[in-house]
This record gives sequence, C-alpha cells and structure tokens, in this order.
Amino acid sequence: MKKVTAIILAAMLSVTVLGACAQNSESVPAASATEAEQTTAEAATEAEPTTEAATEAATEAAPLTAEELAPADILTFSVEVNGKQLNIPFDYAQLTEMGFSMKEDEEVKAQSYTIGTYPENAEGKYLNVQFYNPTDAPKKYSQCKIAQVEFSPDKNLNVVLPGGLPFDGRATADDIIKKYGEPDNVIEGKAFKTLEYGKGFSRVEFTIHSDPLIKSTDSVKIQNMVD
Repeated sequence: MKKVTAIILAAMLSVTVLGACAQNSESVPAASATEAEQTTAEAATEAEPTTEAATEAATEAAPLTAEELAPADILTFSVEVNGKQLNIPFDYAQLTEMGFSMKEDEEVKAQSYTIGTYPENAEGKYLNVQFYNPTDAPKKYSQCKIAQVEFSPDKNLNVVLPGGLPFDGRATADDIIKKYGEPDNVIEGKAFKTLEYGKGFSRVEFTIHSDPLIKSTDSVKIQNMVD
C-alpha cells in the first residue's frame, strides 16, 4: 500500500513540475490596449510635421494674390534679394553680401565678359552669373560688375521681382504673362516654357515648368550689359 501511495505522490509531483515549466515558458504578455493606444499616438505624433513646418508648407502653396500679379515692367533690371535691392549690373561686394563668392579671383579680359561662372555659398549652392569688364584693361572678378544673374527657388533666397512678384516656384507661365505682358519671344518645350523679354544684352528670360514637382528649378535670368 505504501508503494502505491508513493507512486501516486510521484505522479502528482511530476504534474506540478510540468505545470511550473509550462508557466515559465510563456511569452512576454502583449501590451495592454491602453499601452498600445499610447504607443500608436506617440508614433503618429512623431510622424506629423510640426505646426511651424505645416504652416510654412501651406504658405508656400498659397496662390499668388491679385496685388502680386498686378501688371508691372520687368525691364527695370532690378530685383530684391533677401530684402536688399539689386540693380543690374551690380558690384561684386553685393554678391558677397548675398553669401556667394568665387573660389579664385581670376582676371576678365578687357572689353569682355564671362560665360558659365558660378559663385557658391556656404551651403554649396551656386548662382549662374556673368562678370563684365567694359574697361580697356584686365580686371579681377572682384573689380568687375555682375551683368547677369540667374535665380531659381531651390537656391533658398527670398527673390522678389519688379512689381512685387515673389519668385518662389508658384508662378505659372500664364502668371508671368499676366504680370509682365506678352514676351518678345516664347520657346515651348515638353512641360516648360521659356519667356523672353527685351533683346540683345539687356533682357530677362524666364523658364517656367508646368510640373509642380520640379517647379523649384524654375529660373529667371536677368542680364543688363551696359557701360
């Protein structure tokens, strides 16, 4: 009888041990509903842009106003950059005030101008400019006038054209024509238009894209090569 009792006790002890092992092998409990909701809310908060960023995006996407599109003369060869007025041609010192400069202060021959000259800023962005030397002697870049400058929205400059038109990628080709009248020449390409105002070495040239995804590469080139 004692032997039977011992066998029964051993069997019961074995079941208890197996139960304990099964409990120890359970996975970590899933987060409670409240914890899951909190985690989801935190992730959503991190994914959402800040109010400042959202406001900035909304401002950039806002349509141009009637005042900004009011007719004006584009051939004044002036432009406002970061709140400062530039009258083209302008001095090299004004270029450096915008944060752009040439790595090498090279010479420009007498009675000539440069093509494909790209001063850079600290962010690695560059402008396309022409240095103009109307004198009878060679001059350093820093001694020359900038007779042409090209702007595009992706340069992160606050550019305002004559008559108060912000050049920030919002204007369409129709907006430019509404603002400055019919151009002297139009070149139509696939998904862009080039509008030219003026002639010769005193002109303004717009390249405006119709695809909103690449309008940051719109450009305006202002050239006024006068003595």
